Amino acid sequence: MSAPRTVTDLSAQTKRCSRCREVKALDEFRRIKSKTSQWAAQCRSCERLSLRESRSRNPDRTRAWSRAWRAKNRDRILAHDSERWLRTACERNGISVEDYNDALSRQGGLCAICRQPQRHATMRRLVIDHDHFTGAFRGLLCSNCNQALGLMGDDPDLLRQAAAYLAAPDVQQGRLRVVE
Repeated sequence: MSAPRTVTDLSAQTKRCSRCREVKALDEFRRIKSKTSQWAAQCRSCERLSLRESRSRNPDRTRAWSRAWRAKNRDRILAHDSERWLRTACERNGISVEDYNDALSRQGGLCAICRQPQRHATMRRLVIDHDHFTGAFRGLLCSNCNQALGLMGDDPDLLRQAAAYLAAPDVQQGRLRVVE
C-alpha cells in the first residue's frame, strides 16, 4: 500500500505538499479560512507556480477575472493608491505620514494659501509644499496654489509684484497697466 498523497502530522507541525511531494512545516502552507484546522494541499511556492501556469494557459479568462475584480473593488483600489501616494510623497519630502496628518488637521483640511479644499479633478489630497533651497516642509497646498508658487519661482518679491498688479485700480477696471 502506497503512502497517502498528502500527510499532515500535527504533532510535528508538518505536511506533505501534493505537488512537490516534500514534507514541509505547516507555516509554508496557506491556511484554509473556511475550515478550522485545514491547510492547502500545495505549499505556497507550488501554489504560486500552479497559479502562474494557469494564468499563462488561460490569459483571456485571467484578464476577464482581473477586469471584473477591479470593477468590483474600485473603492478599495483607490484607497490603496491614495495611501501609497501619501507614503511615497511623505518619504520623498522627508516627513512622516503623521506630520502630514498633523498639518492637515492644523489647516482644517484646507490649502494654507487659498483656504480651499483640493479642487483638482484627479488629486484627492493636498500636496506637500517644501522650500526648494533647504528642503524644509512648509505646509499643505492645493495643486493650483502649489503650481502658482512654482511658476513664480518661489520668489516672494515676484509674488508681491503680482499681487500689486492685481490690486491696481487700472487692472481692476480692465485697463492695461505696466508694472514698473
